Amino acid sequence: MTDPKNGDVGSDLWVATHGSQQDKSLLAWREDLAPAVLDALVHDEDPLVVEQLCFNSALSAKQIDDITARHPSLREIFAANPSASARHKGERKVTELSDANLYLFFQEVKATEPEIRALQAIRRDAIANRRVKEAPLLWDVWMSVHEEKSAE
Repeated sequence: MTDPKNGDVGSDLWVATHGSQQDKSLLAWREDLAPAVLDALVHDEDPLVVEQLCFNSALSAKQIDDITARHPSLREIFAANPSASARHKGERKVTELSDANLYLFFQEVKATEPEIRALQAIRRDAIANRRVKEAPLLWDVWMSVHEEKSAE
């Protein structure tokens, strides 16, 4: 069965369900996978295969939640995925998220302009003063900024 958008779904699905660890890992990087193929990789028993999905933008937040519930050790790397929920993104240091992921975080938590400016200032300060290793988690910064701005 060939799908013009997703290529040969049948052979991709066979690799996702029966292929070697290496073949499944290579397949996991493709962002044009049919939903059934992606789902098979999400539910693969081998955490090394599942880990290869970490930057695949075709994943949904629900799939990331499912992966990290089964493989808690993968929470940090999946937090960098654009589809990760704000709660997952918040588990990374404020200095570790890309600008695009930070923007998605702001959208999901419905941050106000003052909250965005305050969080960005904290992030810039941590980067400028080379305190990246000691930087707080995004969620902790968000909660302190949000509570402070809400109290005003």
